Amino acid sequence: MPTGIGSTVITIIERGKDLSPQTIGNDDFAEQIYIIYHSGISKFTDNTLSTLAENIAKNNYRVTLYHVEKNLKIDFKEAKAIGFASPIYAGSIRQRLANFIQQIELSGIECFVVLTGADKGGRERDTSKV
Repeated sequence: MPTGIGSTVITIIERGKDLSPQTIGNDDFAEQIYIIYHSGISKFTDNTLSTLAENIAKNNYRVTLYHVEKNLKIDFKEAKAIGFASPIYAGSIRQRLANFIQQIELSGIECFVVLTGADKGGRERDTSKV
């Protein structure tokens, strides 16, 4: 192949991480908060959500984190609130999370959003003060 001619294909795959739901907080806590997220290609969103969930749980809530999967089904009847979290790439949330949000009914449910990103230098911000 002549120099300067060619193509590059970049594939983003899910790392070998545990994607099963994770619950933070005591089962005795009356109020449940669900956070549905897509972590993107770094651990920054995961770390941010872990810190956030631990802080919410300190206020007597049980927080369950769900990584958005293709066929994710959640019964929101017990939810006090639902959060959605994603890194921002090219000004948008991850498509799988956007598709999930469009397919569910959220009427009457308190919702919040957590968006993560990097500064101009590509550095992720400290999440210890979330």
